[in-house]
Amino acid sequence: MKTPVFIKLHKQKIDNFLNDFLLKNKADLKNHFQADLLFSYLIDFSKNGKSIRGSLFLEFLTLSGKSELEIDQYLPVAGALELIHSGLLIQDDWMDKDNFRRGQIALHSLLKNNAQQNNILYPERYSGEATNCSSDIIFFLAFKMLAQLKIDHSHKVINFIMNEYVKVGFAQWQDVYFSYQEEYQFSKIENIYLYKTARYTFVMPIIAALLASGEKETDLKHIEQLAENIGMLFQITDDKLNIFGNSLATKKAIGSDICDNKKTYYHFFYHQQLGKNKNKEYRRIKKYFGKSTLSDKDLKTIKNVLIEFGIEKNVSEIVKKYQQKCKKIIGTINNEKYKDNFNSLIDYIVGRDS
Repeated sequence: MKTPVFIKLHKQKIDNFLNDFLLKNKADLKNHFQADLLFSYLIDFSKNGKSIRGSLFLEFLTLSGKSELEIDQYLPVAGALELIHSGLLIQDDWMDKDNFRRGQIALHSLLKNNAQQNNILYPERYSGEATNCSSDIIFFLAFKMLAQLKIDHSHKVINFIMNEYVKVGFAQWQDVYFSYQEEYQFSKIENIYLYKTARYTFVMPIIAALLASGEKETDLKHIEQLAENIGMLFQITDDKLNIFGNSLATKKAIGSDICDNKKTYYHFFYHQQLGKNKNKEYRRIKKYFGKSTLSDKDLKTIKNVLIEFGIEKNVSEIVKKYQQKCKKIIGTINNEKYKDNFNSLIDYIVGRDS
């Protein structure tokens, strides 16, 4: 499924803005330790992303009636959303020990390689600590970018965005905690999905844009609910691609959720049946959860079991449920432009391969 046109259009503008910002700061901070390495990495890493969050923010400003000149004044928000997302992904890759992201080596792996080449003691420990420092710098750069903002309702917009990021942090913590647990409730996965992905990726940029346009938060509850459901669809599709996707398309390792013992819907439904199912092939793939690496043969076995024993069907039923919820809410929206964009988003999310 092709990326919606509006994402492609806004991404170019965001990329240019981010590139200029990062190049300027690279020059201003060139005398600081490892500044050249971090900024050079970040410039490429930012361009290689989809820019979904920043694009959604700019698109809903457009739909609310803002002129192109007015929208340009909001680029610091769109850029900051993408910059913070990059910082969170860099942290995430280090925690999950994923070595590739967006078609390039993960920052923690690059730092580890550099440490080994320069005979630094304890290169793995160093790379983790240096990755934390790097993500801090990225977040501070995003705050610096937001400080450029000179628009109406800026306080309300920034307060809403930062409040959502706090929730992301708690959801990430919960995700880490449950990766070390075997027993857990289905509702716990939903909570992580809601705050680590759904609200962060869709509610935050869409509602922030409408608040910037003067809308009252209390008047946006149906849009907020719709955006949450679309976000849940996005995360479930992400889980599917992590097992059934193609690494050339996703630009990251296939099966990493299995290796990290992530508590996804696939994990839940598989382990729910584990005690009841005596099939040797079914029980055999339990050993792959938490395994450091998976071979192509391992992945093929996992896929076959998840399909044969109805796990993939269970997840697909949840996808259908969220699609129905979305369609029902869209039917209540009067703005045809909003409707078209939401329908386009749903089609893209459900049909995407990356």
